[in-house]
Amino acid sequence: MNSMTVRIEVLGQDSADADRRTNELEDWLGKRTHGIELQRERTDQSTMNLGTVLIALLSTPAAVALAKDPALELAKGIADWLRKRRGSVTIGDIKVDNADPKTIERIIRIAMKKSGSRVEDA
Repeated sequence: MNSMTVRIEVLGQDSADADRRTNELEDWLGKRTHGIELQRERTDQSTMNLGTVLIALLSTPAAVALAKDPALELAKGIADWLRKRRGSVTIGDIKVDNADPKTIERIIRIAMKKSGSRVEDA
């Protein structure tokens, strides 16, 4: 089965803050999204932390066919977390500080297209 990925980098005041916020976002999304697998990506091999990048894998048949419902579910989770934590993330190469779920869904779809995932427009 094909899967689509979305790269989400969590930003913080320093690396410890970014790592803590990444843990929070990973836990937050894990409890609020279904059919989306989250993986941590270590960007600095010299540190002990797991990394501040989350890779969201959308691999359900619906995600592969349309990338609509899982992308929107992921977007709602990210938007809720940003609103409650007043955080910042980078989705693909687009920095997001505070946005509604529909805007984040569009950013997710742009990031998936740039990464080469086959995505239908909503």
